[in-house]
Amino acid sequence: MKINKANAYIYFVIFFLVYIGFYAILLLGINLKLPSITEIISIPIRMLILAFCVLLLLLNLKKIKWPNILFCYLIFSSLYFIRILIDYNQLKPLYINYSQLVLYYLTFSFIPFFIISIFSLNKQIIRFIYKGFFLSSLLFAGLASVLYGQYLGNVSRLASGIINDSVISPLILSYCSTLGIGVIIMYLIYNKVSFKAKLLSWVVIILNIIPFLLGASRGSIIALVLPFVIFMISKSSAKTFLKGIFLLIFFVIGLYFVDTYFEASLFERFLSIGEDIESGSSSSSRVIIWNYSWEQFLNNPFFGDKLQTNNIDIYPHNIILEILQSVGLVGFIPFMLLLIYSFRICYKVFRSFPQYSWIPVVFIQAFSQNLFSGAVYTASWFWITMALLIALNRFLKYEK
Repeated sequence: MKINKANAYIYFVIFFLVYIGFYAILLLGINLKLPSITEIISIPIRMLILAFCVLLLLLNLKKIKWPNILFCYLIFSSLYFIRILIDYNQLKPLYINYSQLVLYYLTFSFIPFFIISIFSLNKQIIRFIYKGFFLSSLLFAGLASVLYGQYLGNVSRLASGIINDSVISPLILSYCSTLGIGVIIMYLIYNKVSFKAKLLSWVVIILNIIPFLLGASRGSIIALVLPFVIFMISKSSAKTFLKGIFLLIFFVIGLYFVDTYFEASLFERFLSIGEDIESGSSSSSRVIIWNYSWEQFLNNPFFGDKLQTNNIDIYPHNIILEILQSVGLVGFIPFMLLLIYSFRICYKVFRSFPQYSWIPVVFIQAFSQNLFSGAVYTASWFWITMALLIALNRFLKYEK
């Protein structure tokens, strides 16, 4: 019993720090103007996450169960490391140091994925994981509202160049608030909570709207809506589907009016995507990067080209294109098997175990986010939630 309780607290700490909690601490550090955010916050938190993952492994060595799908991840990771080694030996230019790239992938993806996927969950652990999400979302939304709430209605999008001060990235504001809103709403729909807990949950949702509007990220709208669309498609009842569509439309319209009232630029930026692409504005630069990345894949379709995108000193900002560009179809196949397997679990949960539907929401949002920003080696939300789905699937087999 003591080990089971210890496991629950370990999961709580890991998932608190991996997702929104990390950025809540980062948000506080930036506004306290700490001299070196990376050394004081980022590296220690990543080491702490790894320490708790190792502790989880040591406490549960006898409970290890190897999922078959793990071999697809090991194959993909091996090919990714081989690509890193080839580019390094051929002295190909890279936007960061090669040793940093390896370290990031090991700490953001490989080690946590491996450890989390080989253990099963239970109801207590799942409950503690949600508490980690909820508490971190409350902390982030509260800090963001206190520190940046004054700018709502005064600036269209919060950025250092606009307010002449050091602020956290608007993408962080957008995606952290989106994750908090999506997870909490889905949890409230299918889980019984007390009146006080429900009231506090809605307070957190409302607070998250502030950084959501200030971040004004186009991708965050897709990340917020996509899980609920997939959820409604997964439900067989036409009545449930129509009810969900109505509520979703109502929510989006309400959010649009709030966005208009505070003169934020969230929907304006989203609706102007086509115009930006046609005019070639800086906000459409991702489309240019995607074109370069796609050309690299077409020129080297089987084994990929290299890690860095041609003509630009950066990664593709799209996890699908980045994998095609770097490891080709050979690496893309095991990745797609992982992705299909994960979405099948999401469908299974949405359809038969709706009380756990907030977990697929995290995965779908993380995947959506990495279609517009982020890189393979820093996609911690995506990889770790995929591992969580694998562990959840093993638990659901026993639950069924």
